[in-house]
Amino acid sequence: MENNYCCMPFDTAADERRRRMGLIDGNGEPNVTAVAATARLYSGMLYDCFRDFYGDVAEANAACRSAVARGAFREPKRRFLDICAAYDSIHKELPDGVWWIAGDQKLSELFSGEFIRCIESLTRESAVTV
Repeated sequence: MENNYCCMPFDTAADERRRRMGLIDGNGEPNVTAVAATARLYSGMLYDCFRDFYGDVAEANAACRSAVARGAFREPKRRFLDICAAYDSIHKELPDGVWWIAGDQKLSELFSGEFIRCIESLTRESAVTV
């Protein structure tokens, strides 16, 4: 995919985009509720992509845990990179919302922690209900 963005998530102009998305307030502080909802949304979508990619629930759960959940024990930057690598492992592009979160350390720390908690919950739930 060609990058058509006029700025990158690490540019100072990106804060205005993140503010319009509701991820940060006017002072640049994270909107914790919005970040948690975003993490839940994207973790659920990624989990379904793993299920589609592998076809088998147990195999998808194991692969998803291996790709993402190990990040729970890593420092925040590494957790976020693990999430990015999980998308890559099943040949999926990083969603735009996640891309823009990458440029803000506070956001990426909050997002990655919540994302991993959601993935862990989804893989536990599906192991019990399926």
